[in-house]
Amino acid sequence: MKMMMRYFVRMAMSVLVMACCAFTVNALDKSFYAESSVLASGKWVKIAVVESGVYQITVDDIRSWGLGSDLSQIHVFGYGGKQLSEKMLGDNYADDLPQVPIVRTGDRILFYAQSHISWRHHTTVFDHLQVQHPYANSGSYLVTNDSRFTDIAIDKASNAPKGEAVTTYIERLFHEQEIINPGETGRIFLGEDFKSNKRQTFKFDLDGLVSGSTIKSMNSFGAFVKEANVTLNHSYNGKALPGDQIKAIVNEGHTHYISNYNSLKTFTLEGTNELNYTIEFSCMGSVKLARLDYITVNYERQLALRNGRLAFGLDKGDPDKCYRVTGCGSATHVWDVTKPYALVEMNAVVADGTATFSPVNSGRQEFVAFDESGSFPHPEFIGDVANQNIHGEPVPDMIILAPSAYLEQARRVAELHEKYDHFRVLVLDHEKVFNEFSSGTQDAMAYRRLCKMFYDRGASEDGHKLGYLLLLGCGSYDNRLVGTDANALNYPHLLTWQTTNSDNDDTSITTDDYFGVLQDETGVENGDDMDIAVGRMIVKSVSEARTVVNKLVNYVSKPAYGAWKNQVLMIADDENGGAHMKQSHEMDTVMQRHGGSDMIYTNVYIDAFNAVSEGGARTYPDARTKMFTTLKEGALWWNYIGHASTQNWTGEGLLMRSDVETQLYYRHLPVLYAATCEYTRFDNTVISSGERIFLNANGGAIAVICPARLS
Repeated sequence: MKMMMRYFVRMAMSVLVMACCAFTVNALDKSFYAESSVLASGKWVKIAVVESGVYQITVDDIRSWGLGSDLSQIHVFGYGGKQLSEKMLGDNYADDLPQVPIVRTGDRILFYAQSHISWRHHTTVFDHLQVQHPYANSGSYLVTNDSRFTDIAIDKASNAPKGEAVTTYIERLFHEQEIINPGETGRIFLGEDFKSNKRQTFKFDLDGLVSGSTIKSMNSFGAFVKEANVTLNHSYNGKALPGDQIKAIVNEGHTHYISNYNSLKTFTLEGTNELNYTIEFSCMGSVKLARLDYITVNYERQLALRNGRLAFGLDKGDPDKCYRVTGCGSATHVWDVTKPYALVEMNAVVADGTATFSPVNSGRQEFVAFDESGSFPHPEFIGDVANQNIHGEPVPDMIILAPSAYLEQARRVAELHEKYDHFRVLVLDHEKVFNEFSSGTQDAMAYRRLCKMFYDRGASEDGHKLGYLLLLGCGSYDNRLVGTDANALNYPHLLTWQTTNSDNDDTSITTDDYFGVLQDETGVENGDDMDIAVGRMIVKSVSEARTVVNKLVNYVSKPAYGAWKNQVLMIADDENGGAHMKQSHEMDTVMQRHGGSDMIYTNVYIDAFNAVSEGGARTYPDARTKMFTTLKEGALWWNYIGHASTQNWTGEGLLMRSDVETQLYYRHLPVLYAATCEYTRFDNTVISSGERIFLNANGGAIAVICPARLS
């Protein structure tokens, strides 16, 4: 019993404990990580960019940023806003804040900055498709005037230009308005509404278009219709293109919409570089949703500087070909910026206004060409950054991340673990984590990279080793607060990890388990094991944070002894051939074999109770009475297996939202384990009953273990 009791209390104190391995294997060497962050001293500010390219910093800029007026002392750090890889690999991992190579031109500094928009290969017939960062609306860098830094040299390629000359590249443009996420799940937001405005035109300026060349567009559209299929008619500059169809939904299930992914169109323009692309929506059925996702255009363009600069990507760069950029001079640079933290200057030969170079490597690559005398934009000033040094912290047993508004309550949780578990607890404002682990850009991978650093460092000399991560703060499906519900979701929050797709709840999930998967080569497969336990306190205000921490402190520091700590309440739904009852019995058996043999098990298998029919509805009043009576008498563990929605259990109303609000008030708080669907869908605009149980100041549960999506 003592073994099981300790397990339950630790679960309550951590909010959520997962069975996990704690062995440090497949880890980066300790020497990979800096012993101290560059942010530990000096004056620092944060800047941001919304488009990738070369930017300038002038004396007026640094003076307004509070960095003095000496440009020679200014240095830039970071790698910008490209979404961090979700796979833990050393070759795409830049620790802390790498210094950015710069060009000094006397009255300004020039540097390359990566925005939150990146590009990926789409298909063999379509080179470039945009990738919107799921957590950020810009890319960030850190700037300092600290005299301890000196300029770093950019790596230089040594290969001479050779092979067939290439004078054009595939330019990429896109239109994508992120307005609504219909299912409030995943990363995809849809744009313009075609339900009421059925014909809409989108304008593109194809500057530098090679005359007579083929233009390609890739379109995505989402619709939820019944009774008849959707027809999408496409045209460009008044000329018809092949249309698309989206099928009507027959069995709605958990579908939010259906998309016409990969709708490729090809055409040419004559006598103009202006493209007016029109989509017309038509459906004779019942229309619930009809929205554009995006239009992406790829077209052939001349390799030429414009206003002294050019940014371009090669889907299949070839070191055996030479690329010729016109409009260049003796002060022209060509950089390979594929890895923004490891730039390489091409060995470009400039003659007769043309810079000729060959890539060092093959495959997908990004480049910029610019002349020192060109015209460049300025980055946006975000604000001062206080000194910090997470890299210099000793290895903790537990990390608690919180928005700044909840740090006081986070420290109370830390003190509790320090007193009762003798933990070393590291409490951090999650904004500081972004500064050292994602270039100051908001990215959920920063949470994971933080944990991986301490995980890879292993046990400290005094025996501390990372085993727990607590996220003290709720989160939203809309991490960037870009959608129509942004105002309702604008509370102090932490990030959530979401799967990419958003069209169907069967395949779209959110989970915090992701942050506990820390071994190398992991992070994108469903079968990856967790290496530390992860939990979240789903609070949306200081008041809620104080409430749940008060519950936790009282539960641990003022233990209520008694027979209730031997009680386990096991509840199983009916139907499905008795499957839930069988699963509950199997779980009962497992618990008894692993430390719970002297517990008292109260089974509420509703198939075993008499059903009462009234007004066409079936209920189990005796089962409800037994459940509520057991809870009021006290139970250490409250277990439910069966069907649920975000608000209610079972089709017969065993536990309704009204019950959660009126019935669950008692002194002895159980741990609730609910093996059901989406009962704690915490990242949506409507609060779930699972959240209400957790947030109940005078009852409910001390901890809730339950899926946030379908299970």
